[in-house]
Parts: sequence; C-alpha cells; structure tokens
Amino acid sequence: MGMNNSAEFTKPDSNADQSKAAAIQAKALKDVKATPKQQVVQLICALLVAGASYFVATHYVFQTVIVDGDSMNPTLRNLQSFVMNRVELYFREPQWGDIVVIKDPEDGGLSIKRIVAVAGQTVQLTGGAVMVNGLRLKENYLRPGTKTFSYRVYDGEKFDCAKGQFFVLGDNRGNSADSRVYGPVPRANILGVVVP
Repeated sequence: MGMNNSAEFTKPDSNADQSKAAAIQAKALKDVKATPKQQVVQLICALLVAGASYFVATHYVFQTVIVDGDSMNPTLRNLQSFVMNRVELYFREPQWGDIVVIKDPEDGGLSIKRIVAVAGQTVQLTGGAVMVNGLRLKENYLRPGTKTFSYRVYDGEKFDCAKGQFFVLGDNRGNSADSRVYGPVPRANILGVVVP
C-alpha cells in the first residue's frame, strides 16, 4: 500500500476575512460611539470640570482686582486693574514692601495696601516720618515731601506687630484708611500680592 504524502491546502477566502474584519471594526465603532444621553452626561462633566478649574484658579491662584479709590496713589490709580497672585504667599510670608490685597478688618471689604512692618517690629509715627524699630523708613515710592501722621494722636503714636501681624499703609498717606485706623492686620487677612 502506498501512502499519499501530498497535502491539500485551501486558499483562504480573502473576501470572507475582510468582511469579518469590517464587521468587527463596525461593532467596535458602534460600542465607542456615545448615545445622545451619554453625550449630555459627557458635556455636563466637561462643564463641571471647567467650572471647578476656574473656581480654583480665581480663588486660590490668580484673580483680577480693580483699584477702587485713591489710597494707593501715585503707585496705583483708581480703576486700574491688576492681577492678585494668591499662590505666592503659600510659599512665603508677606514681607516689607509687598503691595497686598487685604480683607479690611473694619468693614470686611477688600483693599490694597503696602506692608511697611512685619511681625516682631515696632512702628512709630513721629514728625511726619514712619520709624520701624527706631529707624526712619526710606519710602522712595511716595511723592516727594509726603508726611505720614497718626489719625488718633498728634504725634508719636506707636504700634507693635505681634506674631502673625503686619502693619500696612496706603501710599497716599493723606487719604488712606489703613493700620493707623485699625492697627496691624493678621496674616489671615492678607489674601495675595498685587502684580503691577
């Protein structure tokens, strides 16, 4: 008996394979395509993420502020807009010279002031000058000849900045409600640094 060593091979039906592949691809695309209900849910989720991102950015990172009034003249003028950088003060303490947005301790509103003394320092207003720890403060940002007087006593009023307190003044010393009125402000009232 002889054995037939030849094998028969069938040629693959390329049309059938292509049809099968196309059907699988169509099913996959159908599975991926969102229904109208899913599209609405996706849109709502996208809007919520965008809204949350905007809220976080404007309340914890950057915020536009508009100067309301003349208390910071000549440095900042009424109705000018600036960016308040909140995030910078997460990494460092407020310091001398910073122009900051504060929550006013008297009325709870927002105002822009300059820090002239920090925790542990003593401020004395004497002879129209601001003295910090007994040394006259050099304030080149003020108009020449600007005098700083107390609102409560004629001369020589003294303020101590305790731990976590900052003494703030407006650059327009004749027209600014500041620490001369409400005393040093707590750190919690300093919201951010103004970026001119």
